[in-house]
Amino acid sequence: MRFQSSQIAFGRNETFGLRYAWIPKGYEFYRNDPAIFLDESATVKLGLGKNMVQSMRYWMQAYGIIDYERGISSFANLLLDREKGLDPFLQDINTLWLLHWNLCTNPSNATLYYWFFNHFRVTNFSKSLITRSLNEWLNENATKKVSEKTLDRDISLLLRTYSVQDLSQTKNIEEEIENPFGELKLIDKGLESNYKSEYKSREGLNPFLLAYCLSEWIQPETEMDLLKENTKEASFPISEIMNSDDKKISMTGIFRLDENAFFSLLEDVISLYPDFFNISEAAGSKMLTFKGGELPKFKFLEDYYR
Repeated sequence: MRFQSSQIAFGRNETFGLRYAWIPKGYEFYRNDPAIFLDESATVKLGLGKNMVQSMRYWMQAYGIIDYERGISSFANLLLDREKGLDPFLQDINTLWLLHWNLCTNPSNATLYYWFFNHFRVTNFSKSLITRSLNEWLNENATKKVSEKTLDRDISLLLRTYSVQDLSQTKNIEEEIENPFGELKLIDKGLESNYKSEYKSREGLNPFLLAYCLSEWIQPETEMDLLKENTKEASFPISEIMNSDDKKISMTGIFRLDENAFFSLLEDVISLYPDFFNISEAAGSKMLTFKGGELPKFKFLEDYYR
């Protein structure tokens, strides 16, 4: 979840964004045959062109469905199992929010998305501003160079993926219809190649999902304390959870939430799960306390979907 300067990834998507059917299809095919994406007949079996197969393979890892060293993730099995999964066909908007969360907290496989949603805090922008800002950040934080051509293609794809599109103006209607993430309405395309990404309340986001994300946020922060010192509580300034530094994640950035919307969701989390979360104040700062050791993050998702 933390950014490491030597681990960046650009240009692996073959210029294709994720399609609605790819995650359920990729999950099922990989579960039955872990070598599917390397199979010479994968194009026939998956019904995709060669470059699309490689794009699917990449996105399955970027969205936290498959780790090609460890196999299918517990998250993927919980959501996508055809018989027992919570949402195997991505019908609930919260599943899209969860996939978005996975992508934006995966800096080693989805560096651009991690940077844009955690560290690029400009509301009104152009593609050229994204490019300049990203180059500055990479020059300061990454040990590898990325070609301008690769950055340009990846940024164009990010904007297409998250922008609310006018289908009458798009060149590839099929691609836009098959793109799931425009539904999140995180980026609005304006006139003359200008874009807007506002911080506000977000449709579909609920406290169960936030509880899950908070559980993921806390684990790398307190793992050593919980294991070595056997502590049962850990407290952090809420401002630290909301806003990132150069190598952490930002809850409000990823979901483009304003402060009021975030606190409203957080209060609902505490009402639902007082045994696990609490707000206090120390030295004039509001603190979020995580209680009870390791949090049952998958229980929070099960409580919502079931």
